Amino acid sequence: MVNLKDILYEGLSNYKKFRPYKHEEIEAEIDEYFDNEVSQRRLPKMWKDRDDGRSSIKTAPYEFFDEQELRSIINTDVGEILDTPEEDRLQKAIEMCKKYGKNYKRIIDGIKKKVPFPPPIAIKDSEGTLYLLGGNSRLMLGIAMGYNLPVKVSTWKKKIQEMVTEVSTGDLSTADEGEPDTGFSPAGQTRILGIDDSKPEPWYDKGGYSQLSFPKADDPYGGRRNKDIQRVIVKKVIKNTGVKYDGFQDDVGSWDKYGDKDYSIDFDLEELTKMYADKG
Repeated sequence: MVNLKDILYEGLSNYKKFRPYKHEEIEAEIDEYFDNEVSQRRLPKMWKDRDDGRSSIKTAPYEFFDEQELRSIINTDVGEILDTPEEDRLQKAIEMCKKYGKNYKRIIDGIKKKVPFPPPIAIKDSEGTLYLLGGNSRLMLGIAMGYNLPVKVSTWKKKIQEMVTEVSTGDLSTADEGEPDTGFSPAGQTRILGIDDSKPEPWYDKGGYSQLSFPKADDPYGGRRNKDIQRVIVKKVIKNTGVKYDGFQDDVGSWDKYGDKDYSIDFDLEELTKMYADKG
């Protein structure tokens, strides 16, 4: 029996109009790694510095992935494009580019005119797992237009870190599911776990967890378009900040209030033994 997906994939042509990265493009990809919370957690300390990143990108070889490899790549929407009917793929890819704020028109125009592109960049870890570091828009638009773009593949001797989803339970919090326990998140704000990112959550680092989902807060008032929903606006004025707020962020992010990251030294063994003995 012929697989329809195999037929569609065989219709993809290898896009051979590609070029080396320019210096500013390499710098942008390096910024993307060091500034991206997800990449930092999934590929911790992959590059020790910017020079290491430049060398990795420049020396990475080019590959054309088959369908199985394309579908296996982490951190890309390519699989969803491949699952979309061929006639709807381009519209789907455009919608995703709009969501990410990417200039899809320039990429589409370039592919139509066979303009050379710098290939997307993927990381292959010690187990052969692929993670797309940059070029998601180029890769999915290329596939949507019938082209399989080459990918620069940089090898990494370590393993790509797994991610876990934050779970809220009614027993622990009165907040609604998905809402930060400390209160309200502004519309559009990304929910980031960890004491240094969003709010004090010592359990996160102590437990050695990684974040899988990065949801964005909805607007409870329906956005500017919906003027029928009643709103409450509170204006606050803070005076005489000065010394009062000096070092405020350091205090909030300090482990002094939450014990040590290492559970094993949170308690003295004698104190712990005495505590349980007293309870008995």
